[in-house]
Amino acid sequence: MLNKLGAIPKKKENIMFYDDLYDLMGRANEEQREILFHIMHHLISIDESMREPLLIYLTRPAGSVKTFVVKGIIEIYNRFSDTYGIFNAYIACASTGKTVTGIGDSTVHSALSISLSRIMPLNIEKVHQYRTLFKFVKVLIIDEVSMEFELKQVMRQENSQFVEILTKIGNGNILTEEEIQLIESRFITKDKAQSVCPEGIRLIFTNAAVNEYNHSILNSEENKTISLASDVFIGCHNAEQENFVRQKLH
Repeated sequence: MLNKLGAIPKKKENIMFYDDLYDLMGRANEEQREILFHIMHHLISIDESMREPLLIYLTRPAGSVKTFVVKGIIEIYNRFSDTYGIFNAYIACASTGKTVTGIGDSTVHSALSISLSRIMPLNIEKVHQYRTLFKFVKVLIIDEVSMEFELKQVMRQENSQFVEILTKIGNGNILTEEEIQLIESRFITKDKAQSVCPEGIRLIFTNAAVNEYNHSILNSEENKTISLASDVFIGCHNAEQENFVRQKLH
């Protein structure tokens, strides 16, 4: 059932040990702790005024470690929500496909079965599944959606000029000629990047370029094992059926 629903509640996992939770809270700055404690208070409070849905909008600037806060929110909801120890208490998804890897593995449309190309009602089976499983969901987290809290302190950078440039880029502001020159002064060739930072993360524009880079890395390894797989199709009565199944598989 869970596999059929994609990003809809998955098996509860990755609850931190208390020592790890204390460490996470200890590493949070004042703004981040304020958000996390506010959420925790809202979740476990018996005050009726706290029963209203909590809407939080985390934004800006680049480097303010929003993902760190989101992971803290996920931990709080999973730890303090009663889901019978079965399901996660959250759904984490992203507004677009390119931001999916931030916190979840699905877009909003995929997670909630929303189609932009055609408006169709859910079938009875899926409606029942949603009604059953959504009772465990306490929070919907959507990454990269641009009420109450705004993170302002940049945590990942100590260079104040670079912090200012990151913030301007994040806000969509035009950079000065000096700032552009500073960014361009960091440009290096692919060979240089491979030399000085072979384990660094690569942001690549197209799937073709990704495949090219992956193949180059694999081919450069001296001690590698090559495995060849041979597909065997059982139950096909002729070559046409086998070709049809093979196309579906690959």
